[in-house]
Amino acid sequence: TLARTSISRYGAPHRHCVTHVHTIFLTALTACETSPGGLMFTSYRYSRTLWVPGWAVSGFVFLLASFLKPSWSIITAQQAGTNLLIPEILDCRYDTEWIEFQELLHQNAILGFPFDDDVFEAADRLIARHLGAFLEFHRSKSNEFFHDCDRVEPKGVICLYGMLTALLVHTAYIRHKLLDHLPGPMDKEVLEHSLSLARLMVINKNNCLDFFDSSSWSIDLATVVRNLDPRLPDSEVTLNSRGFVQYDPVIAEWQLGPGPALDFAALSSFQALRPRHQQGSLGAYVTGTHVALAREPAEMLQHAAHILLDTSMEVLVEVVDDQHCDLVGGCSNTAQQIVPRISPSGKRGLEWRDQFRALPPVGLRELVLPRLRPRWTGLDIEDLLGLVREFRTLFAGHPIRSEADVYVCSSPVVLCRLLSGFGKPLLAYLGEPLLLGLDSDSREGWFREFEVMVKDPSNFFMCYNPFLSDMIEYQTGLSLPVVRLHGLYTRAVYAPRRSKQVLVVKGPNICLDPPCLLNRFSWGEDYFQRPMTPQAASERPPNNDDPITYFGMDEIAGMPYSELASFKATIIYPYDVALAIFYELYSMQMPLFLPRIELLPFYVFRGLHADSHYHYIDPLRQEWHNKSLLAPFIPSFGIEQWWTSASVWSAHTDFARFPHLLRFGSVSELFSQLRPGATDFSAVSAAMKRFNDETFLRSTAQWASAVASTLHYSSLSQS
Repeated sequence: TLARTSISRYGAPHRHCVTHVHTIFLTALTACETSPGGLMFTSYRYSRTLWVPGWAVSGFVFLLASFLKPSWSIITAQQAGTNLLIPEILDCRYDTEWIEFQELLHQNAILGFPFDDDVFEAADRLIARHLGAFLEFHRSKSNEFFHDCDRVEPKGVICLYGMLTALLVHTAYIRHKLLDHLPGPMDKEVLEHSLSLARLMVINKNNCLDFFDSSSWSIDLATVVRNLDPRLPDSEVTLNSRGFVQYDPVIAEWQLGPGPALDFAALSSFQALRPRHQQGSLGAYVTGTHVALAREPAEMLQHAAHILLDTSMEVLVEVVDDQHCDLVGGCSNTAQQIVPRISPSGKRGLEWRDQFRALPPVGLRELVLPRLRPRWTGLDIEDLLGLVREFRTLFAGHPIRSEADVYVCSSPVVLCRLLSGFGKPLLAYLGEPLLLGLDSDSREGWFREFEVMVKDPSNFFMCYNPFLSDMIEYQTGLSLPVVRLHGLYTRAVYAPRRSKQVLVVKGPNICLDPPCLLNRFSWGEDYFQRPMTPQAASERPPNNDDPITYFGMDEIAGMPYSELASFKATIIYPYDVALAIFYELYSMQMPLFLPRIELLPFYVFRGLHADSHYHYIDPLRQEWHNKSLLAPFIPSFGIEQWWTSASVWSAHTDFARFPHLLRFGSVSELFSQLRPGATDFSAVSAAMKRFNDETFLRSTAQWASAVASTLHYSSLSQS
């Protein structure tokens, strides 16, 4: 109907408007009729009929945001002055029509992207031709694109970057064509559908477009983002642009000095609390389901904050983490029950320390683990109330309850319930969304409970990254201090023995495999002759002519931190607003490569914090938020939110704020900095060390202040 309306309105001379209608959703398909179980589409232009199942029609909007995957081969190209062998998986050189379209667009780019009917027709024809492949790709949930990178003979499924380029060309031409006529409401609606498809391709959570600017397509990602921005008037659409349009993102660089909620007065008066612990120790019980968020408090309390407190700290850690239990300990409940014997004088000597260290775990892991229900970007807890009740019953009769002076909870925040109400100070070290693990019926009650816990002076709640602190403040109005994660428990320092090996940190392999593609670029036609493991690379003859080999961290699982510190550098493709491994590697003084700041919106909203289940605010704050312009909530398919807020809120991450990070926007930029002698990695590492030392002093004071203030107010409440 849309097609026939457009034909009758514009007639043949305005074929772009007609063709545009043909291409929306079913690309160049102009007539349809019902058919059992689906729709029958007939293309007037190409004289062919295609039956599309009903489920495929309804799911087509999500198709372009799903896991789209083309194939590869090698061509020679020139990028930023660096000769690169570009994998064909990015350029679709396996198909003559894609080659012709790419060359046509390249010639058009040389002329400044003037409007050319041939360019439009080529884009329109390619969109139409590959409809069936898109539908089949969606139906089969194929992983062929991912696996093609590592195949001698790729199968070739979808030309993702070509399709994005064709869609951008198509929509840009249509928007300008419509400016020359009086478009009807139906035409505008159709255009919006087309733009939505292209926008979903850009903001989808997987990593399909991470190498778009490393391909040889004539349009860069900045141009794509600019032209698809919903705020951009049609009159300003142009393919002849470079660079991102900035909408006042403010990047707050790291600044030293006391953060909020630091009670140095309580720290100074800590001597008043010393009669009980004179010449003795403090005990802390640390819990959590994230190993790094549990190890960090233990490390800082036991080996840093105790100096300012002028006492020793003994720490027991109980963490629910199957993957890292051997690193942390406290994963079994088989130790013999030991009740510490405190000397009559009240002093805690060596005997108390030994017995405190020997205390068995409460059984957190055994209670929590069976109730955890992980989701793709979330976590549910089955029978949370029952879990709280059972743990508190166990804990009430356990010697840790009385012998630990301070309790520490971490993630999920709701599990801080397990330790509240026992009359002891509670420190909370948060690193994941406030609503993680809660169902919809529990949110409002949790907001009230959380507020009470945070405002209790016997408690001290903090976040390990600035984004989460700002997000919680947006949701609740409560400002939590940021206490950086240092990861000193790694006991590792940068020592680059692997001069031709680079570590790659990235999210799950959803669409593209970054280490594979980097090795394709690096090794070119010798890709299959590369060393397959770090050990094999280290055994190569010295002073060889091998290019750099890239190893994904997930591919070398189990490698100790000391070995991770021996790589030449690390490339991080951030897949959430904060990653513990980022802070751990930074503390090792390991040179880190990250995407340019303006590219961070493509990366950081792929994890837990992008899950809409956690994008709720305290109902008591609703009236205030109606006046707010920007929210930190950028869900997976939130087109408007991504273009409006992603740039601003990605600047709230330490990926944007930390100094001495090395930036890249394409493989050519990355490789140019990794060339021998191009970057003084020793100088970069030394600068990172200075920053680490400065922030460590601040963090130590924060942890000591947290312990002193909570013990101080706890003692006042008990007296």
